[in-house]
Amino acid sequence: MKVLLTGSNGQLGKSIIKLKPIGVDIISTRKKDLNLTNEKECRSAIIDINPDWVINCGAYTNVEKAESEKEIAYDTNGHALKFFSEELLKTGGKILQISTDYVFNGKQEFPYKPNQNTSPLNIYGESKVLGENYVKNILGIINRGFVIRTSWLISPYSNSFVSKILKLLNEKDELNIINDQFSCPTCSEALAELCWKFVFLKNEDSKFNFDNQLIYHFSDSGITNWYELSLAIRQYGKEYSLLKNPAIIKPISSIKYNSIAKRPLYSLLDNVDTIEKLEIKTNHWLENLRNIIENITFLK
Repeated sequence: MKVLLTGSNGQLGKSIIKLKPIGVDIISTRKKDLNLTNEKECRSAIIDINPDWVINCGAYTNVEKAESEKEIAYDTNGHALKFFSEELLKTGGKILQISTDYVFNGKQEFPYKPNQNTSPLNIYGESKVLGENYVKNILGIINRGFVIRTSWLISPYSNSFVSKILKLLNEKDELNIINDQFSCPTCSEALAELCWKFVFLKNEDSKFNFDNQLIYHFSDSGITNWYELSLAIRQYGKEYSLLKNPAIIKPISSIKYNSIAKRPLYSLLDNVDTIEKLEIKTNHWLENLRNIIENITFLK
């Protein structure tokens, strides 16, 4: 099996490479290898590589900056999926698109199901919805285009939220962290394992292969907010001697934080279908967070 992976230098991309199954030929690309804002490069990648699968982890993820860089966000997260999907339609390949809980507006108080209507609050969410729609409308209708939505990715890598908070705790005296946005973290390696299982099951003559669901949700189990997550990072950071005199963490509301982009106050994903259909289990986010912090090496 030949797999084209975009965003190989991101948290999920690194985890997908780390957990690559035996027998898979993976062509991993970063922005310098494949610019997702460039139509010619996107189309040529599919034509030249002719992958059986594209796992698209590449994305414009700066939620704040997207508000002033709408065109770049739309090209990267949206139009690139059009170009990939149109060429895969010709070559016979399939695509797995990684999307986000930010496609929802957060106005309900129970987990979002995969088939619910989207209603993003910001440009980032809008751009991800655009990409989802291209995948569904071009390849999904022939069971070759799929979307996995996830939330609050965490990992031991230096570009993760966990690592950034640990660094700030060592550098600052006080941190103000938002306490009224609720969802669930997702361990990047758990998501990578799911992606590989998904791809292999869709390549087999299995019951799952004939399932007509196009969108799936996945996260760790449990629910938290950014403030509670940061407190847990602080606790485990001290436990594993990554912090000496860590900063005090204080809660702050979204309104007082004064962000440019609006974010959903509740974006927990209902992943019951995913767990049942792929026959997997999820760990609580605290368990995965502890394991991540235990294995961080660049701060030691």
